[in-house]
Amino acid sequence: MSSAAAAAAGIIAGRVLEAGLLLEAFGNARTVRNSNSSRFGKWQTLHFSASGRVAGCSIAHFLLETSRVSSHPAGERNYHIFYQLLGGASAKQRAAWRLKPQAEAHAYARWTPAEPPLKQQRGAMAKEATPQAEAYVGGKDDAAGWVETCSRLTALGFSDAQREAAFTVLAAVLALGDVSFKEGGRGRGGSDAAAPAEPAAADGAASLLGVRSSALVLALTTRRVVAGGEAVTVHLDTAAAAAARDDLARRVYSALWSHVLGRVNEALGGGGGEARTIGLLDVFGFESFERNGFEQLCINYANEVLQGWFMDALIKREQAEYAREGVVCDHIEYPSNAEQVSMLGGKGGIFALLDEECRIPRGSDEALVEKMHAVFEKSRPGLYSRARFGAGAAGAALAAEVGPETLFCVRHYAEEVQYTARGWLDKNRSAVRHEVTELLAGSDYPLLSLPSGAALEAPPLSTGQSSRAPSVSGVFRESLRSLGAALLVTQQHFVRCIKPNSTKTPHSLDAAYVQRQLRYLGVGAVLEIGRAGYQVKLPYASFLGRYRCVVFDQPGLLDGPPREAAERLLRAAAGKLDGNPDWLASREAQLGTSKLFMRPAVAAALDVPRLAARRRAAVAVQAVARARLGRRIAALLRTHRPALDAATAALAADGAPRPLFEAESSLDRASKGLRQAQRGFAAARLPAALEVPPLPRMRERLEAVGAEVSALERGLSAEKRALRALELEVQKAEADKLLFATAEARAALKRASDDMGSLASSLGSDYEGEHHSPRLAAFHELKSALADATDAACGLTCELIAALGAAQGLVDERFGTMLSEWEERMALERAAKEGARLEVAAAEEEWLCGQADSGAIEQRKVAFRNALDPRSLV
Repeated sequence: MSSAAAAAAGIIAGRVLEAGLLLEAFGNARTVRNSNSSRFGKWQTLHFSASGRVAGCSIAHFLLETSRVSSHPAGERNYHIFYQLLGGASAKQRAAWRLKPQAEAHAYARWTPAEPPLKQQRGAMAKEATPQAEAYVGGKDDAAGWVETCSRLTALGFSDAQREAAFTVLAAVLALGDVSFKEGGRGRGGSDAAAPAEPAAADGAASLLGVRSSALVLALTTRRVVAGGEAVTVHLDTAAAAAARDDLARRVYSALWSHVLGRVNEALGGGGGEARTIGLLDVFGFESFERNGFEQLCINYANEVLQGWFMDALIKREQAEYAREGVVCDHIEYPSNAEQVSMLGGKGGIFALLDEECRIPRGSDEALVEKMHAVFEKSRPGLYSRARFGAGAAGAALAAEVGPETLFCVRHYAEEVQYTARGWLDKNRSAVRHEVTELLAGSDYPLLSLPSGAALEAPPLSTGQSSRAPSVSGVFRESLRSLGAALLVTQQHFVRCIKPNSTKTPHSLDAAYVQRQLRYLGVGAVLEIGRAGYQVKLPYASFLGRYRCVVFDQPGLLDGPPREAAERLLRAAAGKLDGNPDWLASREAQLGTSKLFMRPAVAAALDVPRLAARRRAAVAVQAVARARLGRRIAALLRTHRPALDAATAALAADGAPRPLFEAESSLDRASKGLRQAQRGFAAARLPAALEVPPLPRMRERLEAVGAEVSALERGLSAEKRALRALELEVQKAEADKLLFATAEARAALKRASDDMGSLASSLGSDYEGEHHSPRLAAFHELKSALADATDAACGLTCELIAALGAAQGLVDERFGTMLSEWEERMALERAAKEGARLEVAAAEEEWLCGQADSGAIEQRKVAFRNALDPRSLV
């Protein structure tokens, strides 16, 4: 394939994805169970080229829920596109399309909360208490959805003008819902004629529809009938005018939907002539609400038809496998919902009665229900019934609101559903009133002026509805028949989607909610079909491998081809049972080409001897394993018993530290061995009935050893606590002694320091006579104080001992220096005193010897001077 072809295929594939999301905006709505519920059926055919690339796509739809346009149930919304328009349009667009500020201001977009019983029953909308909460769908707000929808319209080939026209028509639908009526006088026949309550609202709707306001008012408030060959205009009352307004709004939206779908198919290129196709069917699921109307009956009928196809496909696959294996299956009765499908859509069914009642000039909903009671109550007693109004019945709540005359019940494949037939005839009639046809033909927008299929084709003007006009249910049933014909030539694959809860909460499973989905999806039919046929299908090799233990005592039965060996094994196993059943003769089991087919009862019977053989083998294996494990445990106990004895002996010794440490280490080894033995014993625990006799004794011995180890551990802990307390007391006593010795040393040092100061003072003073002699006693006191401080410091810290030694050395050095100075000073003083004495003596002698000769006198002077030299006296 060329690059251009590959690019074209990529563009088409992208458009297919965008188309699906665009149709969701116009055809999906929020319901009480799903925030993005599809309200239409879709058959999408993908065409592929020879190279496997997407060559084109076509989309067919059926049964768009147009009634939602004019009214939607409480707790639900209209189609997403309305809220996207109201939430994302610009100010200029809002003015041009006459949009009101809030969605609640438009009647068709107004959201009303669900009734409390509905909330309690469903639970899906319990969190929604205000209309503002409705602005978000799937975590995305409507304004963002508007931007995406506009982008997708452009991507799928809508021009700006086409897009503008589509949104204008959409705004016209909202404007029609805002047109209300009042009594405007007396009409023909004396009835109260309706007139617009607010002419401005009618003018705005007409402007958006591209028609004259007077033509719109005339189409909504009058009806033309032919009587006696003459056309007569009948004025409608307010209720009939409101019904005509809603019908017009539904027709307009249906025309818009058909226009959008047609443009999408053009953009997707159709089939492109390719025969390789994959069809995707996406339909609404089974529905059951408190109030179920015409739409729910059509939806559930479609699900009944699909369930029939699903069951047929499963049955055909089962029968095809039986045919390949050569298994006879003509005696098997499979479940079927053919009666439900026939009662709803077959000849003389509910839809046929509805079409017949629509053709009657004066047909009514009540008459339709009476006919159904008369036809189906006796012919389909298990599928059809009247509504029940007893305590707790579903019909009790609606009887007062809609009347019991229009209520009936149908038993579907999923569950029984109660329907109310109120307004069914109007919803089923597809013919458009002639006034509406003329009005839309004069519109400025081609998508409204052109017919959009059979639904907008007006029948000839007459007094009643034409039988040639197809009904809505008739068109729907025909589309299902066409769909079935397309599915018959394909290979079907069914996908069932299950949601774990209705609130989109992660890691949460609502069992009742899931069970209801499984029931609605018909998953139970798979089990029913399986139970009806041969549920157990085993290849011969698997069968022999699973059940060979049944005939271990007869190994020769397993020799030969697998099919023959399986047959011999099956018969031998049956012979060991009471009654010796012949399963092959009764077709409870059949031998195929490669598999053995059995019903569940046969497999259960075979499992009895198989499980018995497995139990015997298990007992033998466990006996060997327990014996081996017991020997290992005994060896562990013998190995670690010396460690226990050593720990016991160490604890029994006097409280010396060494035995205590030895006890602790021995006890650790014993504890480790004990834990290892206990783990080994627990790993091989058997039921008490299967234990061999030595094992209980070994368990008791192991428990006794464990108790002994625990007691030793407790004794060791007590010894350790006592030793610790003793250490704390010793440390406290030593600390108190240290503090006392330190105080005494400091006091001695203080006294030594004081004595040293006193001694220094006494040494620094004048020493005269014996009264000023050195104070040797102070010195001895100082030395004594230092000695006392040294004794007091015994056993104290090294810093204090060093301080005392330094103080004592300093005292010794200072005392030696002062002693030398004192001795030298004393010698000088003695010499001075002696010189003074001699000088006095010399003076006296010189005076006495004044008369002596001069020589003698000179000699006495020299002697005197020599006597005065202090060094001569040292």
